[in-house]
Amino acid sequence: MDKRVKPEADWDERLFRVLVRIILLAAAVYVLLQFLAAITYVLLFFAFVLVFSVALNPPVVWLERRGVPRVAGALLVALAGLLLAALLGWLVVPDLITQVTGLVENLPQYAAALAQRLSRLMADYPDVQQRLQAQFDAYAAERLIPSVQTLLIKVGQYSLSFFNALVFGILLFSTVVYALINPRPLLQGYLLMMPDRWRDAAARAFSRGAKIVNGWIWSNIIVGGIEGVAAAIFLAIMEVPGAVLWGVLAFFAEMVPRLGPYLAALPPILVALAVDPMTALWVAIFYVVLQEISGDFIAPQIRSSQMNIHPVTQLFVLLAMTAVFGLVGALIALPITGFLTAYYEEFYVYRQSADARLQARIDAMLSGRIEDDAQAREQPPDRG
Repeated sequence: MDKRVKPEADWDERLFRVLVRIILLAAAVYVLLQFLAAITYVLLFFAFVLVFSVALNPPVVWLERRGVPRVAGALLVALAGLLLAALLGWLVVPDLITQVTGLVENLPQYAAALAQRLSRLMADYPDVQQRLQAQFDAYAAERLIPSVQTLLIKVGQYSLSFFNALVFGILLFSTVVYALINPRPLLQGYLLMMPDRWRDAAARAFSRGAKIVNGWIWSNIIVGGIEGVAAAIFLAIMEVPGAVLWGVLAFFAEMVPRLGPYLAALPPILVALAVDPMTALWVAIFYVVLQEISGDFIAPQIRSSQMNIHPVTQLFVLLAMTAVFGLVGALIALPITGFLTAYYEEFYVYRQSADARLQARIDAMLSGRIEDDAQAREQPPDRG
């Protein structure tokens, strides 16, 4: 009797242990996810540190190969970056502040002119016209005559935002400098996290991802600079208010792949529409032509062949990162895509055996022949 009961008791004990392990594992995963959610912005901060460190590492290595100690090279590169940013700020910021101030002061007039044009377009639809006018009147009353409390709250919000941005910039700069001065312990810790058999692949994947990110950053500076200068000059010629502001916006919009340049075109088009519909039409045509020329001719020549990432993949990661992290996620979407692509190819694609019929299968999928073959197999053979 004892011999019959003992196997059942052992089975119950094993089942209990398995259930306990499952519960503990689920609890550990839940705690890990909660922890990651709590430090989301810390992770994003260090993602920015990684991106800037990768971008500034090549000139540091170039100096190091020419006999400059790494500490001195890192400090020289960081100082050069600060001086360049200060020079650009000295050249651009005064005009930018002047144009932004004028744009804000005249914004109610632009909004009124735009509302009048929309009202004339809706003349045949009086109900819609009345609703638009009511919405504009309410908006104008709130914006043109704000309360003292509202002004104080906005001033406090802007001051706090400026302080937060200043602290973030100082912390980011100092962390990037530390990473550039002594990156070996960081890379050593990264490799030691991997099993020994994966370390060569992990090193190659990191190098390829860094190369993609580095090419993306420098190409965006060049392409964004071309687009920003062209937009500022054209809008100034067309006498669109805030030309320098829209040029700066076009420069930074290039960091958001595919969607950024078109979203950056909307504000100047709306401002131009408030000034003159024909001007708005020319501005819209200019942005479309600029994006087609830049996307089809300029950018492919400047960007490295290592950045051969499909636009759909870029758009998927962009939308996912934007949905989760907002604007910060959009800015860092393509670097994340570069690293994900490098690791996916290194740890999965390159480990697959060569498929001689891969392209033939893709052609069959595109032409629909696979479905025809499946239907043919389902039919009984003709035994005649």
